[in-house]
Amino acid sequence: MVRRNGTTYHLGPKLVELGALAVAHDRVHRATLPAMYDLRRDTGLVAHLAVLEGDSLLYLEKIGGRWSTSLHTRTGERRSAAETVEGAAALAFCEGNDGIAVGSGNIRCVAAAFDAGHGEIAVLSLTGPREHVPDDVGRRVHAAAHAVAAQIAASSHS
Repeated sequence: MVRRNGTTYHLGPKLVELGALAVAHDRVHRATLPAMYDLRRDTGLVAHLAVLEGDSLLYLEKIGGRWSTSLHTRTGERRSAAETVEGAAALAFCEGNDGIAVGSGNIRCVAAAFDAGHGEIAVLSLTGPREHVPDDVGRRVHAAAHAVAAQIAASSHS
């Protein structure tokens, strides 16, 4: 992680690589955060932001609602994309589909993938107990993801 030259220390290649990844993800995080807070406030559900990295999903943010502690997700966690609703949305988006995925069961997750620029696919999702998930949650998440993607695209052109 760190290299030493006499009494001087330098960042090692792995830390430089991690720093570069953090800068890239920070752009997506900053653009998405206001939408996540709005969705959480308007629905009371838990909002997640994740990015697709190869065949895994990296969670960049989790903004809790009343059910936050009952969900076993955390910021910085990696999961197989094939095993998550967010991953299903991202993989569908990569295949040219609309990038929307809905989980079933007592805990419902609705996810929308979007182009985060620079070849990166990000996913915005809302999760909570099925009986507390509004009927229009899919529309809300999709609209928010679309707005964030437009904002990112506009900022990269300026």
